[in-house]
Amino acid sequence: IEKRLNNVINRWKPNIIQTLGFRADRVKIKFNAPKIIILRTSIKQTKPFPIKPIYLGKLLSQLFFKFHLRYIKKQQLVVCCSKSLFKEYYELLKIKFRYIQNGVDTERYTAVSKEEKNKIRVKLDLSIDKKIYISLNSLISNKNTGLIIELFKSWDYLKDSMLIILGNGAEYNKFKKSIKNYENIRLYGNVPDVLEYLQASDYLMSASKGEGLPNAVLEAMSTGTPCILSDILSHREILNDSKLGVIFENNNIQDFKKKIIQINKMNYNNISLDCRDYINKYFSAQRMSEEYQQLYSEILKI
Repeated sequence: IEKRLNNVINRWKPNIIQTLGFRADRVKIKFNAPKIIILRTSIKQTKPFPIKPIYLGKLLSQLFFKFHLRYIKKQQLVVCCSKSLFKEYYELLKIKFRYIQNGVDTERYTAVSKEEKNKIRVKLDLSIDKKIYISLNSLISNKNTGLIIELFKSWDYLKDSMLIILGNGAEYNKFKKSIKNYENIRLYGNVPDVLEYLQASDYLMSASKGEGLPNAVLEAMSTGTPCILSDILSHREILNDSKLGVIFENNNIQDFKKKIIQINKMNYNNISLDCRDYINKYFSAQRMSEEYQQLYSEILKI
């Protein structure tokens, strides 16, 4: 792969090379061009390898993460995908990287009318009468999806609501088994396109313990879907103390319940419209693109 990649690079002769992820970052590129490394993963978010026994997968992921940290400390051009991630890496490495916040394609991730929402629900075989919550994450321990599932299994307040879970990972089979007798919880795994599922939903939930700047939250809000989020820096960075969603104390089931009741008492139409406008203004893909273009110009001294 490394040889083929270098052949492509030498053929195209790029002015800048930009990589994302441990494998791409560590490729030995033989073409002389400035290289930008993008960091999108929280320090608290190392993903265990799917190896049994489980502790071995965790040990390997931590080992590779340490190797990666040593590598990026030596690099000149490193960009974090959020301000909160920038702070995390500064606290750990005492190095000030640059940050450019993630953005979402607001022309694609759009809100729909109530009539269109119902049509999408019918198409996806979802109830048009129930309140629908969606969780969109890799199914690994750090995403903490199990907390959401247990809430829907045990709390009468949500018995007439639905939970849709999209994503795959090490915990998929465990969750599939645990929801076998719960008709109000649907686990779909990976789907080709999440857009219609977001447009069909009323709220997005995330109990994650660590994120870079989660695109799932940005995409949900861009479709006018308010969010119920765990108290981590990147979630606070998105909501920015606004009234566009609610944040609950990590792993505190009582506070989680309290915040769900709270957001259900808010004016849904207003908060939905405000979510859409907010993302369009501050977290659009166009804004992100312009900031990267500015960075490229600085590197090339255009």
